Amino acid sequence: MVEKVKSLRHPIRATINGQQCTLYTSGYVAYVMRRTPWTIRWWQRRGLFPEPPFIINPDHPQNKRGLYPEAFLEALAEIAGQRYF
Repeated sequence: MVEKVKSLRHPIRATINGQQCTLYTSGYVAYVMRRTPWTIRWWQRRGLFPEPPFIINPDHPQNKRGLYPEAFLEALAEIAGQRYF
């Protein structure tokens, strides 16, 4: 799907409702869209980009991480490839 980049964290594999899922951080989403993580967060604050459906450490603001499923990332890559952004 997306080539790996050293500075990005590895995907997180999880079981959700009995199905194996691969989840990615917003930094990985930014890479796929060829944007910065700051841009993604800015879009989220203004309601232009969906909030991540999964959160790690929601009770600890400094360690809180939003995660997006792989299918979401693939759809974004297709849209970005067609230059809709």
